[in-house]
Amino acid sequence: MSFSRLARVFEIQENDGDVRVYVHRKHAVAVMLRRPKEGSYLANVSEGGSGVSFDGDDEVRTLSERLATGVDADYLCVDWLLTREGPVFNEWMTVSAAYEDLPEPDRSRVAAALVTYVRDRIAAGS
Repeated sequence: MSFSRLARVFEIQENDGDVRVYVHRKHAVAVMLRRPKEGSYLANVSEGGSGVSFDGDDEVRTLSERLATGVDADYLCVDWLLTREGPVFNEWMTVSAAYEDLPEPDRSRVAAALVTYVRDRIAAGS
């Protein structure tokens, strides 16, 4: 299936935005709820969506922590699409993942986790 066709399949998935979970050393340190701007599908803040800290959904926190543990990742950001049927895994990444869109104190907590992760990787020679 081509990427453009796959993208069209996902575009029709009704959702209430997505949740990005920032996991450091196997524990969720912050969660951001992102919602698309009116009339849009993408929840990216850079595309006009909004991002707020999110205490909510223990299920996505637990699943994200299990995923980080399973892949032995000291730092992992995991995105979940929020649907009526429940959270649907979207993607994971080991980059900054737009933590600058988080409000304080979550932004500082994720920044510290990312710096610690990078520092540990450099010290390990990775």
